[in-house]
Amino acid sequence: MKLDAKSQSSANTGKSNGSTISSQKHDKNPELGLEKRFQRAVDAGRIFSWEMNPATRKLEWSNNMEAVIGFPMFDNIDKTFGLFHPDDYQ
Repeated sequence: MKLDAKSQSSANTGKSNGSTISSQKHDKNPELGLEKRFQRAVDAGRIFSWEMNPATRKLEWSNNMEAVIGFPMFDNIDKTFGLFHPDDYQ
């Protein structure tokens, strides 16, 4: 397959969202690029995350949780488990 001059030029630059692959490789903070890729994957997969402090049983949800499930969630594990049918604990 032959590319015209314009297609060949953009294929060689690897442009994506206004930046080049080489500029991404030379980013001063490589973890920032990793974080952006992770966030894109989370958004595309419509997934969310949470953490629980076992001592306090407090939950901390990712910022996109409500957008994914469609309603706010409790900040306590016991209240959250109260939403589930008892058979679902098995």
